Amino acid sequence: MNSRRNKIVLAAAALVLLAAVLAPSVYFSLREAFLLAGAYERTTVPVVIDPEAEEIYMVRAIRDAYYLGVGVPKAEESNLRGEWARLSDGKSGFPELPAGAPSDGGALTLHASEGMALSAQLLLWQMENEQLGAVVHTEAKTGKILYITLQSYGLLLPDSEKENQTRNTSAARAFCAYLGLDVLDDWSEQDGGLVSQKASLKIVCQNTPALFSLYVAPLESRWASESSWSVTEKSAVG
Repeated sequence: MNSRRNKIVLAAAALVLLAAVLAPSVYFSLREAFLLAGAYERTTVPVVIDPEAEEIYMVRAIRDAYYLGVGVPKAEESNLRGEWARLSDGKSGFPELPAGAPSDGGALTLHASEGMALSAQLLLWQMENEQLGAVVHTEAKTGKILYITLQSYGLLLPDSEKENQTRNTSAARAFCAYLGLDVLDDWSEQDGGLVSQKASLKIVCQNTPALFSLYVAPLESRWASESSWSVTEKSAVG
């Protein structure tokens, strides 16, 4: 009898010890899940993704980059130049990347909205008496550019707002095709960008006297809520 009672006591003690060890990890796992869910709940715009769009890997990858903080790989010069060439070659509305290898300026976090942020990398080129910079986010699996801001090196602004809008629209459509999102048939010019309601995404191209910026963002982000065709519009960085 005593032997059986001792076994029961030891088993109970083991369960208590196991609970004590696991409790913190369970707590933090649940807390992380709750906070992650909260990031979605805090959005002010209901998010509805069409089943057709949800099947597209890049649609899911873009949203993961903003909501789950999927890290940005190092944008090696050869890879960045290759992707930039695939995006911009033979098309109007794109500045040239500066010559030479850039130095790594470190990691940045771009805050798109409450609960949404994009990890990015700062690249710097030393050009005679000035330093030119680029802020880049590339998708982890494909290496494709999802966000890029460049100082407006080698790209002059058009004389008119209409001409600038036409060029930016052309660049945004080229970006859409580069990402493979042009398979969705509902892209339209809305609120200063290209919008797909099916994917709940917006593509924005900005061309200001200081910066050239091209990116895709969830419709519920503050970036997507701002009109960005204007020559005098503020940059989307940060």
